[in-house]
Amino acid sequence: MKQSTKDRIAEVRQLLTRRYSNYNTLPIGERVLLAMSVLANDFKVREKGTNAGPWVEAILDCSGLGAGYPWCAAAINFACEIAQTDIGPTKSVAAVSAWHKWANAANRLQSSPKRGHLCLWLNPNGTGHIGIVAGVAATRVTTYEGNTSSSEAGSQRDGDGLYRRSRASGTWKYYVELN
Repeated sequence: MKQSTKDRIAEVRQLLTRRYSNYNTLPIGERVLLAMSVLANDFKVREKGTNAGPWVEAILDCSGLGAGYPWCAAAINFACEIAQTDIGPTKSVAAVSAWHKWANAANRLQSSPKRGHLCLWLNPNGTGHIGIVAGVAATRVTTYEGNTSSSEAGSQRDGDGLYRRSRASGTWKYYVELN
């Protein structure tokens, strides 16, 4: 991992521990969620070009990838690195299918969403999308997702940034417990 990536991870960690004095003792799902929230709201992670830019390249580098790759799963890996947890598939695999396979093998797939759960869908061709649940209300799930668009317009799995989203709960096929 490049030093610039390590520096960005340290910068986010420092903000989180300053803002939340108990950050390091929170459950894993909450730490990962707060990391994604800070990346979206404080650091405003956005692409420069396509699947590139300083933050996106750091996110990809954390998973051993260079610029240009889809990065929703890499964003989850990056948030896990910030949260100092090794949970999930190996960090060198930034794929939604790897998260699904790991969750299934670890018996962590859930049928309903809860705050701090990962949310994902898989397409028949193996592509998909992943985020983390921030809240649940009636038939909507609020999430933080990398490599998505800021609204219903634009690509929902290959957008230009890390955003807070609200989607119909039926959008997500799987939920994954991290704690």
